[in-house]
Amino acid sequence: MRAVVLALVAAALLAVPGGAPGSAQERSADEVARELQEAEERRAREQGELGDVRAELTAARAELVAIQGRLAEARARLKVAEGQLALAEGALVSAEAAREAAGENLALAERLVSQAEQQLADEERALGRQVATVYKYGAMGRSAMYLTVIQQARTPNDVAVNLHQLGSVIDHQDGVVERVRELSRDRAELREAADATRVSAEQRQLDAAATLDVVTRLRADAEALTRQVADDEARQRAVLASLEASASEQSALLAAVERDVAALGDELEAARARRASAGGFTCPVTPSWFQNDWGFPRSGGRSHRGTDVFADRGTPVVAVADGTVVRVDHTDNYRSGTSRGDLGGRSVTIRTTAGEEWYFAHLDAVAGGLAAGTTVTAGQTLGTTGNSGNARTTPPHTHIEREVGGETVNPYPALDAACR
Repeated sequence: MRAVVLALVAAALLAVPGGAPGSAQERSADEVARELQEAEERRAREQGELGDVRAELTAARAELVAIQGRLAEARARLKVAEGQLALAEGALVSAEAAREAAGENLALAERLVSQAEQQLADEERALGRQVATVYKYGAMGRSAMYLTVIQQARTPNDVAVNLHQLGSVIDHQDGVVERVRELSRDRAELREAADATRVSAEQRQLDAAATLDVVTRLRADAEALTRQVADDEARQRAVLASLEASASEQSALLAAVERDVAALGDELEAARARRASAGGFTCPVTPSWFQNDWGFPRSGGRSHRGTDVFADRGTPVVAVADGTVVRVDHTDNYRSGTSRGDLGGRSVTIRTTAGEEWYFAHLDAVAGGLAAGTTVTAGQTLGTTGNSGNARTTPPHTHIEREVGGETVNPYPALDAACR
């Protein structure tokens, strides 16, 4: 939409009637001056808009750099997350292998426990038989048992046989008891080792799964951040491209306005040259606004003895014809509410080669190098529009008086002819 508007405005500027010198109908200097002012105002607006676009373009470029920095950081985070994920997956594989190995070890340990329990049961049965044999001889000490065996023997041979049997029973009984103790200890140790193996394998499995879960979330976050920043970069590049296109269009429009201003300036110079060649005066203030205010009432019961030409502060005030400076007042010594000082404030008076005197008052500043006796040419700057003297409470304007043959006359007809 902006491009269409700019194109229409540019077309309108280029299509302004009489906008270029050499047109079929020559226009007055005043008409050209007014159009030139409008063109200069358009130029100022376009320059402002171009400045705004360029400022936005600078900000957009800075934002793009910041986004690219965030994108680089997001990609770095993604690489770290992917590396951590690979490590976690490796840890999980290792934990799975450890769990399988622990399962095999556990099965082996269970078998060993089962074997130990079987051996323990066998030894306990043997111990029971020995206990039964001992019971046959009564619950007594070994000396008493030997004495009982001797007393119960009928023959010396029975004594020998019974003593031998008793000794074998006691020896075997001691061995069985010791083996039962050892087997009990072995079974307890095997059971403890099997339980520890199971717990270790299960913990490694849990740790690996937890690590994998955390790193998976980190990777998902990093991928989401990378996509988001990449989208931001794409959008910012689109904004940048749009702003660059706007800046280009604005520059083209400004160039068109500049050409229009230059053409109008040339036309204005041509119009002034035509007027000068016809023996007329040069318009002293362009652009300007004025009316025939000769005789209008002024402060102190005075009547106006000139023409007030209004213009923006700082607008040049030029000589209406070739001549010589008669008087210059560079200072503003007027005191408000009194009659002290020069009512005209900063002013310049010239005498033309035709013998007329022209007085320009209320200037904002007097051009440098001017003094009584200085020669000036038509169109030479004498000062700038202001409101010095007793005009300091009014809008900027230049009070112009004309004296012919020692008599003050109304300057309006000559100004109207020169500035139309």
